[in-house]
Amino acid sequence: GLGGVFVEGLSEHVVRGTDGVMALLRQGTHFRTTAPTRMNKESSRSHAVFTVIVEHAECDGSGGNIVTIGKLRLVDLAGSERLDVEAQSKQQEETRNINVSARWLQH
Repeated sequence: GLGGVFVEGLSEHVVRGTDGVMALLRQGTHFRTTAPTRMNKESSRSHAVFTVIVEHAECDGSGGNIVTIGKLRLVDLAGSERLDVEAQSKQQEETRNINVSARWLQH
């Protein structure tokens, strides 16, 4: 293959205005996973990366276009709490996975 990083569940969408952007943010919030921990009653249990690329084109007066591109990346990393010995085994495994994936995101 081409190598690189595979992200399960990753999607890409093209929208033409703020209404489309807001709809995607709401959709992403719907899929967000949270669970209570001792430190936070709504701790993120999944990573979310929302990238907005804005392109603006205008005529330069000689028949060509001037294109300006901006990128904004919003990142919500899952909570990286210390492993609680009293937590359910499922949550312990989840915490280990979150900590491993957070280390990969640092690179």
